[in-house]
Amino acid sequence: MGARNDLWTADFEGQFRTGNGVCCYPLTIADEHSRFLPTCHGLVSTETLMTKPVFERTFREFGCCVPSARTTACRSPPRRLTDCPI
Repeated sequence: MGARNDLWTADFEGQFRTGNGVCCYPLTIADEHSRFLPTCHGLVSTETLMTKPVFERTFREFGCCVPSARTTACRSPPRRLTDCPI
């Protein structure tokens, strides 16, 4: 069993359409040991251009707690918003 901040996980928790029809991709970043969730942010895309600032802001805000390691899910996200299932 690891210690707090040894491993953070990041994942897109599925996708859904908002009331105005825009597809939302909720990104979560969590401490694996404590299950603390420093970030849960809805994005309109899974592309690096959209996700990188969320990671940078999270690590800046919780800089005293930068994890020893990080892991993400290895599944391929949809390429276009129109690929988002309803």
